[in-house]
Amino acid sequence: MQKTKKILSFLLHPSSSILYPLSFLLCPLCVMGQELTLDSCLALAQRNNAEILSAQLEVKKAQEVRNQARTKYFPQISGLAGGYHALQPLLDLNPNELANAQARDLLNSLYTAYGETLGLNDAFAMFRNGAVAGVMAVQPVYMGGKIVAGNQLAKVGVEAAQYQAQIKERDVLLQVEESYWLVVNLQAKQQLIDATKALLDTIEVNVQQAVEAGLAIDNDLLRVQLKRNELEAMQIQLTDGLDLASRALAQSIGLDSLILHPSSFILSSVSSINSPSGEQEASLPETALLDAGVKAAQLRRRMDLADALPHVILGGSYNYGNIMHVEGVDLRNDGWKHNGLLFASVQIPLTGWWETAHKLKEGRYAIEQAQLQQRDLGEKLVLRHQQAVNAVHKTGALLTQMESSAELARRNYELAQESYQAGLCSITELMEAQTLYQKAQTALIDTQIQHCIALHRSQVL
Repeated sequence: MQKTKKILSFLLHPSSSILYPLSFLLCPLCVMGQELTLDSCLALAQRNNAEILSAQLEVKKAQEVRNQARTKYFPQISGLAGGYHALQPLLDLNPNELANAQARDLLNSLYTAYGETLGLNDAFAMFRNGAVAGVMAVQPVYMGGKIVAGNQLAKVGVEAAQYQAQIKERDVLLQVEESYWLVVNLQAKQQLIDATKALLDTIEVNVQQAVEAGLAIDNDLLRVQLKRNELEAMQIQLTDGLDLASRALAQSIGLDSLILHPSSFILSSVSSINSPSGEQEASLPETALLDAGVKAAQLRRRMDLADALPHVILGGSYNYGNIMHVEGVDLRNDGWKHNGLLFASVQIPLTGWWETAHKLKEGRYAIEQAQLQQRDLGEKLVLRHQQAVNAVHKTGALLTQMESSAELARRNYELAQESYQAGLCSITELMEAQTLYQKAQTALIDTQIQHCIALHRSQVL
């Protein structure tokens, strides 16, 4: 935090307004007439970035998968309806066509005695048409623990999707922040060139007057003009780079375009950055995601085991219909009737253990693999965080050196100006001092932005 305050105090020091155009480093951007700070860029990215929105949809999808798994606890109810009509009866019985004489005689005698009284024909047919409608409910009682494990796995899936969404949002916001600082970097360098060109204009006027007075040669004026042309070429490249960088930033935060607006200072961009902590990796979403991966592998193995255990199912059905209409028989209600059924099922796999044994071995290897990845990636996370902390210290030390170098370059340039005006040094020496000053300023801009990025990365990685 002290380093950040030092940066801000250095940028906003009154003496920096002309010789140190780095004050534009913290200037905002403008879109549609409104100032766009780093914080507002990050907020827009959270609302509009396609990758972040896609990760949030993955969380919603995982939640729906969990809701699907919960339905397995409840009875599965289904309705059914069906009917058929055959061209010929599926069962057509005529006693006179029987090959067994005794059966034929018995049926004929029965028909002679009772057929006419009962109103029966001497032949009848069945299953020519029929229809049925009903409802059935099936309740799993015990499925080897598969339903419980499936719900727990779905819950882990939701947690994993949430951790992945956090990681994706963090990575996108880091990219947006780097894009923002790139735009500000190029803008600051552009302002530095503008300030340098203004100083060269003054030098060019003085040299022009000296040439006209015979105190300088035309070559001195050409050197100043050559330096000006060099700055204009650099400015063209910066303008092109700034346009592309601003377009990339606008795309990442869901806007059509950005308009640079260097009108004021935005301290909130870096004022909330704290010093790096050595215990950051314990709360990273990657750590929780690795834990979820191990737990998911264990639950998948538990579900494989459930396939080899007994399954108990209870159910019942109710239906109304007539599926065996008998032609030639006068039945009450034409054969349509209500019916109900209760049933229980116990399924015991007998030969499934062979396949399941290999599945369980595969699951055990998957658990070991997840644990290996957990340990390996956990160590890499510690290393990554340490690298982020080291980057803060390195850029902080470089920033101190760059500040010192920029101050020395400024003094050298001022002395060169005074010496040139006093006739104690040539225009070549003055241009060399100006080049050193410009390079020192450019290096200071780059180092300062690198330090700001390193400070934030150390807090989230």
